[in-house]
Amino acid sequence: MLQLSVYLLVFELMSVHQLPQLFPELQACLLPLLAQNLCADRVEYLEETLEVIRVFTYYTKPITEELWQMFPMLVTAWNEFGYDYFQEFLPCIRNYITEGTERFCCSEGPKEMVFKMCEKVLKQPDSTQQHCGTVAQLMETVLIRCTGQADELVAPFVGLVCTRLFQEGQKIGSALRV
Repeated sequence: MLQLSVYLLVFELMSVHQLPQLFPELQACLLPLLAQNLCADRVEYLEETLEVIRVFTYYTKPITEELWQMFPMLVTAWNEFGYDYFQEFLPCIRNYITEGTERFCCSEGPKEMVFKMCEKVLKQPDSTQQHCGTVAQLMETVLIRCTGQADELVAPFVGLVCTRLFQEGQKIGSALRV
């Protein structure tokens, strides 16, 4: 994956976020490579892949259709092999919500995917405090950024948190406590 390392170096050297006019060309080159890297046999490139997606989702205004096509791939990668990397996935997922709020809120697909991510973590008895804290950050982002546009998630989110907090024998810390 020398190619990805070279692109990351170019990102660094150019301070690419200051040159948004280059994003369409960079996305055309990089998105196919990033999509290939979102699989279990390329987990060693996961951090670099997520960093490029994070930059694109933060600085591309608006988030392009091609970049939105990466969202389900991200969630699938997290579900299949990235559970232990939830903290690394969070900035990308959060950027889709904060920088593409209208698109995120007007489609059921992304909201359902985020809910299922939260549900998966909170229903697993062996989820760590870090995982639960990451879920809390993700829920907070959805509820704050999508006020009035994702109200259907409020009750399910509260239900998940309450279930997790009141499970017998569950070790919980401050991550989900108010």
